[in-house]
Amino acid sequence: MNIRDQLRQWHKNIPDLYHGSFRKKWIKALQRKSMKAAVTAKCQDCMCWQNTEVKECNIVTCPLWQYRPFANKNGEAETEVIAEVTEISKYEMVYAGTDNSQD
Repeated sequence: MNIRDQLRQWHKNIPDLYHGSFRKKWIKALQRKSMKAAVTAKCQDCMCWQNTEVKECNIVTCPLWQYRPFANKNGEAETEVIAEVTEISKYEMVYAGTDNSQD
């Protein structure tokens, strides 16, 4: 199946709810008009087009988790944990000789 056919098939599978807002967001993302639209579309896709599920997402290992739409952004504890983990990762990379942060 070529790219055109894959995209058409995917578009058909997006629920036509809320005056086509899911499809509009997906098209906006594909056209590279908005990074926010791309994140929103991917999160909605991952959570079967359920905005409530996107908001309550607990897949903290997803690189988009910090940027997911509809979520409360007041988690200081979450921010502290993420900062701690990234510092540990930086240390581990330097210790292992794989630090590429100097590039």
